[in-house]
Amino acid sequence: MVTLFADGILDSIPPGPGLLGVAALLAILGAYLFVRRRGAPILRVALLVLSLTVLTGYLSAGSPKPPPRVTLRVLSPADGEVVPAGKSIPVLLQLKGAVLIPPTTQSFSTPPPSNAGHIHILVDGRLVQSTGQAQVTLSPGRHSVAAEFVDPYHRSFSPRIIDSVTVVARR
Repeated sequence: MVTLFADGILDSIPPGPGLLGVAALLAILGAYLFVRRRGAPILRVALLVLSLTVLTGYLSAGSPKPPPRVTLRVLSPADGEVVPAGKSIPVLLQLKGAVLIPPTTQSFSTPPPSNAGHIHILVDGRLVQSTGQAQVTLSPGRHSVAAEFVDPYHRSFSPRIIDSVTVVARR
């Protein structure tokens, strides 16, 4: 019941960071009112229910299915390549079958195409950039550099559209 409510009334909020942010703000406000015992008890209960509803809507959104025939490859640096530590290294990618949109776009006047999204660049599993043209700077050692095509709301597809290489950064 709660999920159906969240899926219907909250469709105007993007299912990515926007919806999570709304849930977090409502939860913080609700917790504050409960701890401080401010406001009418019905208001405090309503805020708690609303924050749980929004959070349920966010969690039920899940990971979208990947669009068909979208491929992504890391062209450079090459797997196993030795790169200079502490210097900016370009990450060159090949994306086929997809439409790139700016990573800051969070709302659309019409639904985006099913193959729309943007690219996240990850180093050692941590997000470092949200762009298709990336530069990374690595500390000395072995590193994983990955690129992932994600949906317009920054959600990974399931299964993920991702490619990675392992490089060694040396001074």
